[in-house]
Amino acid sequence: MGPYAFSQAFVSGFFAFAAVSSLALWMRTRRDWTLLLLSAVCAIGSVQSVAVLMLGTTETVGDARVAQRVRVLCGLMSFASLAWLYAEITGVRARRYLWFITATALAVIAIILLDIPLLGGEITGITRHTLPWGEVLSVLERTRSRPLVAVIYAIMASTLVFNVICARRLMARDRASGILLIVATLGSMVPLVSGALVDITFAPIPYIGTLGTSAFVLVIALQLAVGRRRDEQLLAAERTRHKLEHRLAQGQKMEALGQLAGGVAHDFNNILTVIAGHADMLLPAASAETRIDLEQIRSAATRAASMTGQLLAFSRQSVMEPRILNLNAVVADTATLLRRTIGEQIELVVQQAADLWTVRADANQLARVLVNIAINARDAMRDGGRLTIETANVMKIGTGEDADAAPGSGRFVMVSLTDTGAGMSADTKAHLFEPFFTTKELGKGTGLGLAVVDGIVRQTGGHIEVDSHLGEGTVFRIYFPASLEGAREPAQLRSVAGG
Repeated sequence: MGPYAFSQAFVSGFFAFAAVSSLALWMRTRRDWTLLLLSAVCAIGSVQSVAVLMLGTTETVGDARVAQRVRVLCGLMSFASLAWLYAEITGVRARRYLWFITATALAVIAIILLDIPLLGGEITGITRHTLPWGEVLSVLERTRSRPLVAVIYAIMASTLVFNVICARRLMARDRASGILLIVATLGSMVPLVSGALVDITFAPIPYIGTLGTSAFVLVIALQLAVGRRRDEQLLAAERTRHKLEHRLAQGQKMEALGQLAGGVAHDFNNILTVIAGHADMLLPAASAETRIDLEQIRSAATRAASMTGQLLAFSRQSVMEPRILNLNAVVADTATLLRRTIGEQIELVVQQAADLWTVRADANQLARVLVNIAINARDAMRDGGRLTIETANVMKIGTGEDADAAPGSGRFVMVSLTDTGAGMSADTKAHLFEPFFTTKELGKGTGLGLAVVDGIVRQTGGHIEVDSHLGEGTVFRIYFPASLEGAREPAQLRSVAGG
């Protein structure tokens, strides 16, 4: 097999592979009609390459006539489908022209299939010619072509002009893709020019056929790849925008709810102060019988004041007394209380980093954060388990790629609480810090614990990350900005990606 025959066979296989690949991609998306059109163009090119190969190697007039008919049919369908493909890629709406080209191609196909003698150029014989490199190919001997053949070629040539117009329109918004399409159009001129030389001027040369179109398909595939990547980037940007809008709406809702909770808490504090004050005034002179009732009133007022304190912490209006402190000291001071809180069936493990940076925060409020999270961990480990509290210095590196990533970058002191409990579903995790949201039984939880935790942490300038899956436990990572006042460079330092 010589170079010409090999190239036609190779191009036929290339087109067949491209057709199947494009069809498979289209079946996966069911939306991108460009892929379906590209698959049709490649399938036509594969058949046309086989027909051209037959014309170059056949030795009988009968086989040459069949191959010539297939070549012409495929050529007509190829140029019509290319015009549709360009229009689809560039978004040009020229339906009248496209249907005119399609109708012209279908009319010529009908003339050929019905064997109507309007085109001329009937094959009458075959001669064998030797190409400069020694390969022997068949050259067709035919009758004179009719003027209608030149008209058909002119109409098909107009598709090249149309394709260039489409490419130039695309350049207005995507210069690189437009240039690629113009290059592809130049490649599709090769089969048109070679066909016109053979069919109209009877030049003694073989059909170049789809060799130029193969270059076109490569460029189109590249253009589609570039366009698909751009579309993926746009989709990613759109998803990020939706996430940011959701976070903004959620933040506005929580802010409004926080303002309401703060206002209610202040008013209730005033009322509770009056109730507790009058109870204290009456207690010294009360009889033994009324003393019990007054103490119940005083106890209820104290519990209610604790609830209002939680509301104030959630709304970030609680009175804070921040000072420079070491988080290791807070964890150590709270560990004894935590062991009594979580019970003997749960093992408490504390791992403290050496040379921990200091933070500026309220020690009592940080202790409340640890206790509230520990209580939730205890409730998730009803059959026992292990709660691990760990501190570490962390350098967060902001990437800005994920709208859901925790904000900020820089130096943070992290305290993590890891339990071996039941874990949480994605839906529960999404509502975790909303006030009054609880998965506990009625009467066993107010739904304010984690809302208070979030309020305290944010009021301190920190943020929380939660990692949890059903059956795999839960990890709370709390990050506080490092103050670095009087702190040394730590011996151990973690680097994590931030938002």
